[in-house]
Amino acid sequence: MAGVIRALGDDANVGAVINPEHVDAVFQAYEDIGIRAYVGVTLFDKPFIRAVPFVEEEVGAGTASSVQCSPYMSSRADMCRKRADDAKNRAAQAKNLSIKSAFEEVAACWRVLAE
Repeated sequence: MAGVIRALGDDANVGAVINPEHVDAVFQAYEDIGIRAYVGVTLFDKPFIRAVPFVEEEVGAGTASSVQCSPYMSSRADMCRKRADDAKNRAAQAKNLSIKSAFEEVAACWRVLAE
């Protein structure tokens, strides 16, 4: 079957803030078309505001710190925990082992994002 795509990798960059609906849509799209995909959601090792070059010079250190510590961040962590629980539940319901494994990996990623 030369020329047939059987699997692919997708480094999904869904934006500065990970929207669970966008991530779910990526997974759903691959499931809908019936192709195996290794999907990695872009993760940051520090708050997004700290990854923007010269942000403190442009907006001031106080503004940058207030954005980093905003109440939105804690509600985002709660949302990520909920998504992790949802993915864990979907893994428990999955009959196909590769789908089960994918949901387990998604759950682990959501837990990392919650921290």
